[in-house]
Amino acid sequence: NIGRAVRVLYVTDVIASMTTLPILIGDVLYLFMFGLLLLAAALLRSRALPSTMYDIGVVLLVLSALAIHGLIYFLIVPNESQFQLQVIGMVLGVASAATILLSGAIWSRQPAPERTYNLAQMTVGFTLFGLSWFPTVMTMYFSSIIWSMSFILRSVGLCVLNIAVMAPFLIKVGMKQLRAYEFALMVSLLALIPAFITVVAERFMLGFYYAGRDTYYVTHVGTAILSAVMAFLVMAYNQQRRAMNRYPLIWLYLGWSVIQVFLVVSAALSPEQPFHESLIPYIIGSLLFLVMLPLAVRWTRSPPRPVTIHIRLRLIVLGMLAVFLIILLSTGIQDILVSIFPALDENPLDRSFMISVNLLVIFALVYLAMVLVENSRGRVSVDVLSVAILSVWIAQMILKGNYTDWTAGWWSAEMLLLLALLFGPAVLVFIYVKELVRAESAQRKATLFADLLVHDISNFHQAILVCLNLLEMEDLPNGLRERTLQDASSELMRADHLIRNVRRLGMVDSVTEESLVPVDVVQTAQEAFQTAARSAAADGFSFSMNRTIGECFVVANALLADVFLNLFHNSVEYASDDKSIEIAISPLAENGRDYWEIRVTDHSAGIEPRRKAKLFERYMDGAHGTGLGLWVVKALVDAFGGKVSVEDRIKGDYTKGIVFVITLAAAKRAISDSSSNL
Repeated sequence: NIGRAVRVLYVTDVIASMTTLPILIGDVLYLFMFGLLLLAAALLRSRALPSTMYDIGVVLLVLSALAIHGLIYFLIVPNESQFQLQVIGMVLGVASAATILLSGAIWSRQPAPERTYNLAQMTVGFTLFGLSWFPTVMTMYFSSIIWSMSFILRSVGLCVLNIAVMAPFLIKVGMKQLRAYEFALMVSLLALIPAFITVVAERFMLGFYYAGRDTYYVTHVGTAILSAVMAFLVMAYNQQRRAMNRYPLIWLYLGWSVIQVFLVVSAALSPEQPFHESLIPYIIGSLLFLVMLPLAVRWTRSPPRPVTIHIRLRLIVLGMLAVFLIILLSTGIQDILVSIFPALDENPLDRSFMISVNLLVIFALVYLAMVLVENSRGRVSVDVLSVAILSVWIAQMILKGNYTDWTAGWWSAEMLLLLALLFGPAVLVFIYVKELVRAESAQRKATLFADLLVHDISNFHQAILVCLNLLEMEDLPNGLRERTLQDASSELMRADHLIRNVRRLGMVDSVTEESLVPVDVVQTAQEAFQTAARSAAADGFSFSMNRTIGECFVVANALLADVFLNLFHNSVEYASDDKSIEIAISPLAENGRDYWEIRVTDHSAGIEPRRKAKLFERYMDGAHGTGLGLWVVKALVDAFGGKVSVEDRIKGDYTKGIVFVITLAAAKRAISDSSSNL
């Protein structure tokens, strides 16, 4: 495909040159070899070879496919008659469809737990790709525009295959399902956007030509400024969360800013009207990508030893100066060669080289993006977004390689990058602020956990140690010995309850929309009460509910049990003479959605009105225990997308007990027989 792209630059009538019989034979031969590669890879995978042997086998297969393709295309095809070539084309077309579909069937038979791809999408991709031979073969017999259908089927098929493989990988490393498919689609669009722009430019703006220097200055000065802003934002973020793998990205943004400045200066000094834009700066930029992207991958995988800020700034300045001098030297050499050999001025060699290099850069860019996504556990971090914005430069350079100066396709490349950079800093700042909020939240949790370990757990252990020392006394009365044992058991259970809540708080961040499932509220509450009733302090408590198992399902997960456990523990902690807990569940409709309202009522001593406002905070005045239980309730209900509040059991008299009101989204059906797992 790189060869096809470069070849187009050397012909005037693209359609006529691409529909000649030898070229069409090359297309179906390519499909056949690609099908063989997929089939051989499937067979290698089914043999469960060691990773190293599998990689070596794939490399050998690719090299063999290229060699066989070149042998047939350059030695056999030129020596055959038209009829023989048509027969060869038909045979290769049918064989390509058979190998592609057969390899798809083998891949689909892989056991579900071992699949690293979406089976349905993989099947669609293989089918579309397998059908792409037919329009090509038909063009050998009937000259028609049906030939273009083969490229459409092939392109869409490859995009679907890409999404089928990439999205499950992103989900596996922690990205949300919807965002994973959006990310995979964006990578596919990286290949399709230049093609789409080319079709629009060739179809609707074929004669467009605008040589406006002022517009050129505005776009390139704007691109230079915005590139420098992106570099500054990434550098500022790096001061907060330092990582050496961001410096290659900073160098790329600053290097691109230098390139834009050079282009503006060159245009201002050029006496030509209209002036001819040199591709040398773009080629140097492409080569800079080829150097910096693998370096960023390497520093992400194996971070180097950090260096001081002065050394980093010095390296950045020297790097930008080196880029400017290399561009200046390369442009001078080009001018000298063109003056000696004028034919080089119109030769598309530089465009061919730039397109080839940028297709390799796309591979490095996508690979770096996947490494960063895996490193951030599926989050779209500042690093991932920075790489995504860099991808627009690749699309721009591919378009620049396809079009001559001042045409519609050439201007579309200019505007594409400028628009991306206009939105880039705003989105980067948004993610930057989210990262800071997330870091502050993590710091608060870390401080809380440290406080719990140093203070609360230590108090529990001290109380248990006192009880053990008393029990060692031989003359301790039996009654006091029993009370001491009960006190030790009570303190141990309180410590266990605290540890359980700390674990649940640590799991709140892992609650995602995809992890929520239908949960039976009645069954979960009953099982939670049975667990709470094992405590000696809960002796004599009764429990009632107005619903039965199988009636009420909410959108939650197994952590819903801990919501009820903490509410029951709170009722036991503040119990009065009436030791009863009632749960009333009723349907509720708000804003077109169905909910279940769960009212947990007890007959405790109640809560004063002035303390209700701070009831769900970590440190509540007058709390008997750690004050953590109701905070956990609030955190979990929020994670489920619900609401929790507290009311007096008897309005106007807070001493007669309280009612915790929980509202959770209703689930349409259960997906398993067991709705909770305690």
